Formats: sequence, C-alpha cells, structure tokens
Amino acid sequence: MYRPLYFHPQELVDKKTYLKFGDDSLMFFNPNSLQMLDGVRDFLGVPLIVNNWWKDGPYEFSGFRPSWCQVGAEYSQHRLGNAFDIKPVRMSIENAFIKIINGQAHEKLKYLTCMEDLKFTPSWLHVDARNIPDRIRIVKPH
Repeated sequence: MYRPLYFHPQELVDKKTYLKFGDDSLMFFNPNSLQMLDGVRDFLGVPLIVNNWWKDGPYEFSGFRPSWCQVGAEYSQHRLGNAFDIKPVRMSIENAFIKIINGQAHEKLKYLTCMEDLKFTPSWLHVDARNIPDRIRIVKPH
C-alpha cells in the first residue's frame, strides 16, 4: 500500500468517506495516482491543496469522488481514484501548468498522464494518472 508523503487521507477524500473509512480511505486510490500527486508536489516545490473540508475549508470533492457525488462527469477519473484538482500555494495555476508542461519529461512527473485545459479550470489544476500512452494529454472537462 502506498501512503502519500505529503498528504493525509482526509485531504484526498470527502468527509463522509473519511468518517466511514478513516485512514483506510487510501484504498480507493490507484497507487500510481498517489505517487503522481507526491511527484507533482515535489516537482513544483510548493504545498498543494486538494481538499480542506477538514479544517472548515470549501474543498471537499477535489480528490476521490464516490458514486453518489453529484460533482463532475459520470466517467471522471476522480471516481476511479486517479485524479486530483490541485491548488498550489504561493504559485499561480498558470505558472504550475507551464512548469509541468515544460518539465514533463522529469522523473518526478512520470505518473502524470493528463491535465485539463486551463481555459476550463482557471481556479484549479486537474492532474491525473489515467492509463493512456500520452505524455501529457491536455483535455477539456466533460
């Protein structure tokens, strides 16, 4: 089982899931996606916010989204435990996107396979580890 280096389970799942499963909530994630998240955090060199509901913040569904969740697309990578909507601290979304695109061959980004087009997600950066051959595919959210 992979345990993220920089993130606690409650930062990655919604409140209901965390209250039911606690730290075992990590079982809902593809290990590659957790390694991808740590790699992006390392590569950018700044803290990242995924969910912050646990400290009364507004983000609850930026990581794993259970089947009952109404946020996002039906076949979202979030529902498969492959995706995160990150908000870098002390770095703009645009600068993070550009830095990742320019450094996509870096070893720390080896599990990152997809990001969403910033025209559609200006206040967060969607990163995921879907099983595709591309390095790095840019998609429009559905």
